[in-house]
Formats: sequence, structure tokens, C-alpha cells
Amino acid sequence: MKKETFYKISISILLVLNILQLTTYFIFSLQSPRRGAKDFGKKAVEILRLNEQQRTEFFTLAEKHRTVMKRLVKKQKKLTIFYLNNPSDSILTEIHKIQTHKIKQTEKHFKDIKSILLPSQKDNFIIFKKRALRAIFTVK
Repeated sequence: MKKETFYKISISILLVLNILQLTTYFIFSLQSPRRGAKDFGKKAVEILRLNEQQRTEFFTLAEKHRTVMKRLVKKQKKLTIFYLNNPSDSILTEIHKIQTHKIKQTEKHFKDIKSILLPSQKDNFIIFKKRALRAIFTVK
């Protein structure tokens, strides 16, 4: 076999492998990690068996929580970048405070959701919370 033919075949094989690798990457990364949490609202309504009024309250609470979390994440990202460029204990402390605030806000959000439930729905809350946490923290 000539060198030229060998190189053509090798390059073709490598090209096909690269295309397969890129295709696999795009297929499995189409859904962002946070998409599960965002789409969870519809499942939550089913799990908790919410009526129309509760459903409206639930989505209002969810939107408020999402707004607060987006603001905190944005602030935390800015401080993290700043810290990595100019390390200091005070900035690190502020980043830690924001993370703590995010966790406390999420727990408050769960309590707010639980408060809209009827006594007959409260048993479903444990299932809801477990699935919500899985949706929030599972990276796909």
C-alpha cells in the first residue's frame, strides 16, 4: 500500500471517529443540568396532588424562589471570579455567606410549599422533596 493511500484511509477513519465523538457529545448534552429542576414543576403538581388554587400559589412561589436564586448565583459567580483574580479571606467569607443564604432560601421555599398543602397532601411532601432535591442536584 502506498503511503498516500494509507494516509487517506487514516485521515478518513479519524474524521469518522471525530464526527461520532461530537455527535455523541451533543446528543447527551442537549439537556442542561438545571433543566430537570426547571421542568420539575409539572411533576410536583402531580406528586403533591395540588388543586387549582394551590397550583397557582405553587408556581408563584417557584417563580419567586427562582428569581432569588438567580440573583444570588449571579452575585456568587462575580465574587468567585473576583476572588480567583484577587484572593482574600473577606471575599471568600462573602462567597460562603451567599452559599449559606442560598441553602436557607431553599429550605424556606420548601416550608412555603408545605404551608399551602392540605393535611391530606402532607404525606406526599416527603416524596416531593426527595425528587425535587434529586432534580436540582443531579447533573446529567
